[in-house]
Amino acid sequence: MFCPKCGAENPEVAKFCKNCGKKLKSDTKGGGNRKRVLIGTIVGVIGFLLVLGIIVALTAPPSEDTNTSNPEINETATALSIYEPDGEVVESGILKINGFSEPNANVTINGEPITLNPDGSFTYEIPVQAPMEIIIRAKAPGKEESILNITIEELTSSSITWTIDCKGAAGILKP
Repeated sequence: MFCPKCGAENPEVAKFCKNCGKKLKSDTKGGGNRKRVLIGTIVGVIGFLLVLGIIVALTAPPSEDTNTSNPEINETATALSIYEPDGEVVESGILKINGFSEPNANVTINGEPITLNPDGSFTYEIPVQAPMEIIIRAKAPGKEESILNITIEELTSSSITWTIDCKGAAGILKP
């Protein structure tokens, strides 16, 4: 490195000229590049971790605690869940109940026995009107009964209003 004031040659790592004492400008390409590379690497890693976190959150299975009406699930009760009903009931006047319980459970809807698939899932269609109550019960051998009580409060050509009460190990899942 050469001194800009007197032209004397100095070692590359020198901070001051050995001839006249002038402060020498360091080679910003070397040190600056290292800083830029380090910052770029840190930003790249943070970006990668952020994208990875979003992917994991979007592809993770639903949480086991999806019961919004009964967060205190009774572990000794029979499992019973239905998927939140969609808006088609307003147009058709038929409520399609999709749910599942334990494969060996006895499930009834308004007292009518429901046949479960081998995996414990079931589908049931029921005409609805307001006011109306739909009671879904599940009882497996050696376990307590779980109950979902759906109360249809109002049904118009454009909307339905209902409340759902869950007891035992019963819950509502978002589709």
